[in-house]
Amino acid sequence: MRLFNSLKFRLTVLYAGIFAAFLSVFSFSLLYLASSRAWKDFDRDLQRDAEVYASLVEEEWRELESGQHTKENWMNELKVLPDLLHAAVLIRGVDGTELFRSTGLEGNPGDSGASRDGQRPPLRTEYLAIQHHSGWYRVASIDLSTNKGPPLRLEFSRSTTALSRFLSRMRLAVIGGIPLLIVLAFIAGYFFIKRTIQPVDEMSALAREISAGDMARRIPLPSSEGEFRKLAMTLNDMLSRLEEGFAKMKTFTANAAHELRNPIATVRSALETSLGRSPREMQESIQDALEELTRLTEITEKLFLLARADAGRLLGDVSPVDLSKIAAQVAAAFEGPAMEKGISIKVEGNPVSVNVDAALMRRAIHNLVENAVKYGRNGGEIRIRVAPEGVEVVDDGPGISPEHLPRLFDRFYRVDPSRSDRVPGTGLGLAIVKSIVEAHGGTIAVESAPGRTVFSISVNGK
Repeated sequence: MRLFNSLKFRLTVLYAGIFAAFLSVFSFSLLYLASSRAWKDFDRDLQRDAEVYASLVEEEWRELESGQHTKENWMNELKVLPDLLHAAVLIRGVDGTELFRSTGLEGNPGDSGASRDGQRPPLRTEYLAIQHHSGWYRVASIDLSTNKGPPLRLEFSRSTTALSRFLSRMRLAVIGGIPLLIVLAFIAGYFFIKRTIQPVDEMSALAREISAGDMARRIPLPSSEGEFRKLAMTLNDMLSRLEEGFAKMKTFTANAAHELRNPIATVRSALETSLGRSPREMQESIQDALEELTRLTEITEKLFLLARADAGRLLGDVSPVDLSKIAAQVAAAFEGPAMEKGISIKVEGNPVSVNVDAALMRRAIHNLVENAVKYGRNGGEIRIRVAPEGVEVVDDGPGISPEHLPRLFDRFYRVDPSRSDRVPGTGLGLAIVKSIVEAHGGTIAVESAPGRTVFSISVNGK
């Protein structure tokens, strides 16, 4: 059953079926044309020989009337040619009187071939009883009395046995040969198709061997250009994407474990050291544990948000929202932290209405402004520009090195890991911004140089 369900078998059946249909139509059409042509040639030769014999009869009749021949001599002259022409001849007068019959002819050609008006068709097929040669004969009737000829009617007959036997053998050869050719075509087609799609089997076998821990392997490209080479290239591209995805997943898992391990270890250590201490020391330990639990809760919430984004369930209530109003709310929320570093935050642009999830869009802009405040220079400036194209967050901080820009939105990626203790964060803020923007069908980009960094958000929510 597995063989019958395979692609090779089904393609072979399709190929053999099409071949059988075309072969049958071609063979039977050829057989019909050959048979039709053979009968036409047979009738043409019969008509020609009948006319030749009719000319001889007319000539002999004139000699008989002129007295040059007796009736016996006339009949002897007429007996020779039918045997040479392989024909049977019957000559009658116009009144139906039989005047001559070739040797061995026992029937009466023409008796069953007369039409309703008494006229006989020029060519017809009749069964004649002839000594040792009875069977179906083709009969040519010629009325010699027309055009002032002798008052005679000629029935010139020739056996169709040889032609019928030849056509029968040809039909048997065709009918018997078609199944044989179909079987041979099926076998040849199966091995040809099997060889043709062998690269697919090899790709399938190799794909089954590739595991999550062996993603570096690739499918060899066929030497010839064609569909299979394109398929191999497509599969290799897919494997590259899977390898990249697995690598990111491993990195993400390791980073998540690292980020979660530190606060958990801190909480455990704080609680363990508080045992047996004074109430004041116990309170301080519990306070430290609560701070770490707050950080742990923050990391967990961010991971949960990213998981929702990966599952395509990030967006909530989408409605028309004024981006300038959201930008003003974010700027107001960072007035305190910004004043501590002497940073001014300005909102520029006119009201722009877009269809977005207000809470998520506020969070995206919040994360960008939060990064600008964290890493901005003291006494600097942050501008939030609102335009019909989207939102830009511009700061005049130290900038970001070009080698960091391609990975800036990766999860847990830090531009300067050594600063993580001095600048709090989880490395998930920009990854969350990217997930939020892409969930709205938009894009985010970054441009940076010393003294200027621009994060641009475009939202397709108009």
